[in-house]
Amino acid sequence: MAQYSLNLPEAEVDEIILNKYGDKVKVLSNDATFFKKFTDGYQKIIEISDGIPREMDEIGDIDEENDDAAAISKKVDGMATVNSKFSEQACEVIDGIFGEGTAKLSFRDWYEAKQDFAPDLSLIMAFFATMIPIMEQIFDKKVEQAQNISLQRMEKYKPRDHKGPQK
Repeated sequence: MAQYSLNLPEAEVDEIILNKYGDKVKVLSNDATFFKKFTDGYQKIIEISDGIPREMDEIGDIDEENDDAAAISKKVDGMATVNSKFSEQACEVIDGIFGEGTAKLSFRDWYEAKQDFAPDLSLIMAFFATMIPIMEQIFDKKVEQAQNISLQRMEKYKPRDHKGPQK
């Protein structure tokens, strides 16, 4: 009986350091779904954040001269609910892309200061503003590897005994 060895290349694992403590997330560039998850996740964050002004408009501005204490309290509570809902959804998106707990590790300083911390829009956008160039580098490396593999594969089809034009 003959035996054959598949000899697949090793997994391409990139590590992204998330904070000053050295917590990392591992990224497999060979995962066919990863880059789609990232772009879809980022688009979801944009869609959610674009909806915030509309939700705030529905709550209305606080009018300290005309609103009584109960009305002001209700509006403040509504605004806080919109912001905390965004934070919760954004952290779910980040964890959905990079794995459970990534959001908490990314914002570790804040979570250590306050365990029920919820990152606001500015922190979520800072996360993605920092992560996008990293993802571009990983994706560019993946494209370059694919091109090299293609060139290597095509190399074996080049005629070896062909002589160039004679003068």
